[in-house]
Amino acid sequence: MSLKEDIEFHDNLAQKLLALSDEDFRKNEPALLRDKQIFLRQLGDISNKRILECGFGDGLLACYLASQGATVWAFDTSPKMVEVAKRRAGLWNVSNKIHFECNAFEEINYADGCFDIICGCMVLHHVDLRRAMEKIKRYLSPDGKAVFRETSSDNPLLMFLRRHVVGKFGIKRRSTPDEFPLSRKNFKEVEHLFARSCIYYPEMFLWRLVARIYSMPFLRLLPLKFKNIIYHICWQLDTASYYLCPCIRKFSFYCYISCRTENYKIPPSPMYKGKKNYSVIALLAFVILNLGLERKAPPQSGKIGVLVREFQMLLRDGKNNGHDVAEAEKLGKESREALAEGNPHRTEELLKEAISLLQKGAKISSAPQIAPFGKEDRGRGVFPSKDDAEESIKAGKYLGSPFGSFGPYQFKLDSRDVITKDKVDEYLSELGVKWVQEMPKNIDDIPKTINVYSRVGAEGGPPPNIDYQKYESGLQRLIAKHKSRIKYWEVYTEPGGLPPPKGWRGYPKEYAALLKKTYKIIKTECPDCQVVIGGMPGVGKNFSENEANAKFLKDILEAGAAGSFDVFAFKQHHFKAEDYLLLSNKLEVCGKILSSYGVDIKKIPVFLETATYAGSPGYSIGHPLSRLDLPVQTEVQQAAAMVKIFAYALAQGVDKIFWNEILERHNFGGSSMDCFNFYGLVNNPLNDGQSHRKLAFYTYKKMIEILEGAEWNNIKTVSEKNGVYIYKFTRQGQNIWIAWNDTHETKKAHISGIKLPKARTILVVPEGKSGLDVKNYASAFKETVVNADNGELTLDLSEVPVFVQELR
Repeated sequence: MSLKEDIEFHDNLAQKLLALSDEDFRKNEPALLRDKQIFLRQLGDISNKRILECGFGDGLLACYLASQGATVWAFDTSPKMVEVAKRRAGLWNVSNKIHFECNAFEEINYADGCFDIICGCMVLHHVDLRRAMEKIKRYLSPDGKAVFRETSSDNPLLMFLRRHVVGKFGIKRRSTPDEFPLSRKNFKEVEHLFARSCIYYPEMFLWRLVARIYSMPFLRLLPLKFKNIIYHICWQLDTASYYLCPCIRKFSFYCYISCRTENYKIPPSPMYKGKKNYSVIALLAFVILNLGLERKAPPQSGKIGVLVREFQMLLRDGKNNGHDVAEAEKLGKESREALAEGNPHRTEELLKEAISLLQKGAKISSAPQIAPFGKEDRGRGVFPSKDDAEESIKAGKYLGSPFGSFGPYQFKLDSRDVITKDKVDEYLSELGVKWVQEMPKNIDDIPKTINVYSRVGAEGGPPPNIDYQKYESGLQRLIAKHKSRIKYWEVYTEPGGLPPPKGWRGYPKEYAALLKKTYKIIKTECPDCQVVIGGMPGVGKNFSENEANAKFLKDILEAGAAGSFDVFAFKQHHFKAEDYLLLSNKLEVCGKILSSYGVDIKKIPVFLETATYAGSPGYSIGHPLSRLDLPVQTEVQQAAAMVKIFAYALAQGVDKIFWNEILERHNFGGSSMDCFNFYGLVNNPLNDGQSHRKLAFYTYKKMIEILEGAEWNNIKTVSEKNGVYIYKFTRQGQNIWIAWNDTHETKKAHISGIKLPKARTILVVPEGKSGLDVKNYASAFKETVVNADNGELTLDLSEVPVFVQELR
């Protein structure tokens, strides 16, 4: 096929897209972005990068890159596709950050070394590969990289089907006739152009391809339900094949080509070593178990997906409350049939009608109280003096330590192939963490040297229909079993954040009643145990007294819960490194609500679960959190933010801080782009094949080494203005300052009151871009000894905080 015919082929595709309404034009974006998530991960940090996309197609990738902070240049041969891409950029509001042009690879002309990243999907097999790669090398900056996802010819079965089956027997060809997957021979033609280039397989796309293309004539005859089941089986096979049979990864339909002008290699995935003899058995077992435990169709996306999720939630609530939901269920069934018949508009109408019925039937329902202990009696006040602090340190108790980790033993189950209990023990010991927040079932895993804060909630059935007799007996057994070790018990978590059966949203009076009963049971069984009111959720910036969770807190206090807890816990997730200042807003709002019911937040312990991320999380359109602005963040930004969060929160009166979490999650909530996959201090090899301690891991370790045993009731705020933040800690008679500047430019600041003639400054983030650069922890941090002039020190502060210690 000539270039002219190729352009006509793609122009025809573009013409169909241009004829769609804006809603239909965008409805497939979530699914298309999910398909590109692994490709996007290969690009790494794209914020403030200059990116060239080759063959932009419908423009979705270019729009996403621009929305994440990159400046994008993109070219394609089809004039109509340029119109499609410009229309999409307008809908995404990123037109000013993308330069589209209609051009062929042979005709593009840019300045040498002008791009940080050059990328493309399914484009190299359209062009003269050697000449194209010569241009790519010329346009890359000295430390730039090129990443392409292409079709691979390594699978002989796929090649046979391509040659002899596709285009016949009713099977539609989805490519131009002259396109052909790349071979190893093609790759060798350009290998010598770059200092390092490689072909690798970070994803498996094989069985789904068979389901999508080669079985299509058969699948057309089946109802939607069975199509989804078949596709789900193929998805499970792809996932299992990738993780359990590494030897067949090269048979994936997609391969990735990475080229760098510097020496670089794709790290292997070592955790599968030694398992090849059993890979086929493991593959079959994995698929059978997954199909037996979770025969679910892939979730719907777009507007219909949002309606489906709302309908399912309301239907579940209605059943739990004993409502008559028969008519709504009937409408739900009709909506599924309409979708199977290819009628999305009728599907949407039926779902809306069902939701309206369920909403009309929704029902919102309406021990001696003991005043909470004050901070002077416990909590952070365990260290009222320097002598007490030193004695506690010698005894190895660290009860007053604020340094914690959330769920390290619970989350190891997410990645059982790559992390064990012994590995978690090793990480916690290396960090020096003194507290963990952990589920009761994992308590026996936790070393006796670490203090535990746990949770109650599952006994007696799901909210709000608790069987109180079972709840009381189960709770008594739990407290009796662990009361010698666990003194802090949280009653559910985020009770107002989720509806039943996972939470209590919509049932504040019922939660208040449960909290009062729980308080009485725990205090009877363990008088010195402390009851923690379930963690207040934390997402986004607009937290006020009118926010749903704030109203829930107010309602449970109104229902008499004020005297039934000793500790207030809250959370702050899904926020950027620079958003740590949101913590004070949440504390202020919650403190005001508590105060109106006689609880002084300054006199009770406050626990915080928090984290910020390193990487590029994002939520597909239609997801409840898709409104969040979550740009790409580096490991340096995550590590620096960790110290800011701890210092700022401790100065605001927070007593204990639990970082979420040690190991990165993997496909949390079914999405590889969920924030929880990026919070961890240790990189999860299931995400990208790498396993290493991140910079924030070493920063946490250093912070604990420097501050552990400080007088936590004696933190002084030196500066919180003009972007300069300085806090003073005292540890065993030594003054320690943490200082930084958030104005995005270096700024001078003064620290006074230094008793000794010299001081040491320590940059809180190790030198390097990644934890992989830390070869020797002892020398990883930049330290400088400076003279104190008449007890005063002048510093050049940046966004990366520094520790300042008086030098003895």
